[in-house]
Amino acid sequence: MAKTSRTKEIWHIPKRGNVHQTIYMVNLLTWDKFLQKSWSNQKQEMIASEMGKAGLTESGKAISHQSVRTLLANLPKYLGFVYIDESSTPSKVVVTDAGYELLRVHDIESIKKHKNLREYKDAGDLIDISPMFEKQMIKLIITNPTIKRDCENILVFPFRLTLKLLLELEYLDMEEIAYILFHSKNEDEQELLKQRILNFRNLSPDSRSKEIGAYRSTEEGNLTLVKAPSAGYYMYLCCSTGICSRDVVKVNKIGKNKLTAIKLIDKDKAQALLSNYSNISAYDFRDNMKLWMEYFANPNIIEPPFKLELCTNSDTDILVVVKKGEDIIGSDILGITNKSLNIEVFSEAKYTINVYELSTGKKISEDTFTASKDATVYAI
Repeated sequence: MAKTSRTKEIWHIPKRGNVHQTIYMVNLLTWDKFLQKSWSNQKQEMIASEMGKAGLTESGKAISHQSVRTLLANLPKYLGFVYIDESSTPSKVVVTDAGYELLRVHDIESIKKHKNLREYKDAGDLIDISPMFEKQMIKLIITNPTIKRDCENILVFPFRLTLKLLLELEYLDMEEIAYILFHSKNEDEQELLKQRILNFRNLSPDSRSKEIGAYRSTEEGNLTLVKAPSAGYYMYLCCSTGICSRDVVKVNKIGKNKLTAIKLIDKDKAQALLSNYSNISAYDFRDNMKLWMEYFANPNIIEPPFKLELCTNSDTDILVVVKKGEDIIGSDILGITNKSLNIEVFSEAKYTINVYELSTGKKISEDTFTASKDATVYAI
């Protein structure tokens, strides 16, 4: 892989795949010969063959196993429909609850097969919008553990920020997305982004052309606007939710330059959707893949976790063990010197606190509670 010096403080967007391909690949991974099996080159080649048989490639033929890895790592993994279980050797691909929900929403096997993707589109059988893509996009947080290799020092709900800007600006063109939006790091930059975009639109055609030309010559510009531009793929992702549509807009008040852009299909729906998440903040999952998948891969969880502080006034040391179901999510010795333990919990989820006498190992107490964002401190 070529060495790159570009910043990682930029949104990471997958560059390959579409809604229909994603659904069918997730469907294939539930077949007996793939389900919970090792993710070997042989299995990847079998997936490639099945994708070709279904006509879900550009050529209508099997793609390479390297292309299958790329497709899987892009939309299916990026949107939480599958994950790679690397706790076993060799690694396995696991379909998540969100993946199974995707298959319940779309009866992919009932759709007539065609020779290639073009024929699917011409026949009107190509799925390019999914309510599950909407659900996952509205939950998506950048950065998260699945993309930390390519992205860092950003904490934002990218799609929510995009919707907020579209409500105020009517559209976002491809250059604005790449040059301005992709470099935002948190949601309190919304007003700043809006003003930067408005200033950019007010440039003369010549000034805008020079500025964007200079950006295109950078590694970041090459990534987002030139070679398989990630700005275009992000526009596709936004449209895959059914909330946005692609259009062509005039990019300056004077001149004839036009660019592809995204607009809102239904402003009232976008506003209502944002209202449902108005009190939810992006959460830094750091490297905690298990916690990220618990949030992102579960369609019944819409809020990220929050930190809960467990406190004790015990004057002797005790062992505190916190469990969710059978999983231990936190433990520590509290008492004489350490009076609190911080754990990460989900709102409305049930947890059990077991307290043990340190000297004998005898259980002193067991308490079950339901986490609530209204109570971020819990007394043992």
